[in-house]
Amino acid sequence: MRTARERGLPILPGSDPLPLPGEEQQMGAYGFVYEGPFDLEHPVTSARALLTGDPGCIIPAGRRNNLFQVIGRLNRLRKTKQ
Repeated sequence: MRTARERGLPILPGSDPLPLPGEEQQMGAYGFVYEGPFDLEHPVTSARALLTGDPGCIIPAGRRNNLFQVIGRLNRLRKTKQ
């Protein structure tokens, strides 16, 4: 992520629920707001323009997990795979 930012590449923040019970509560906790044109008739073209355009138009919104929450979630996921 740091390298992408340094290169001026856009980063689309978002919450990624894991396949675990209770993870559905994580959905939508973190994402972004886009300020700019978006053609609903041509969403793929608009999304591509969003990714290649001005990264300043993408504004993070919500609450990210902290390091301990991420480690806990990944640990729970690892235990279910054993």
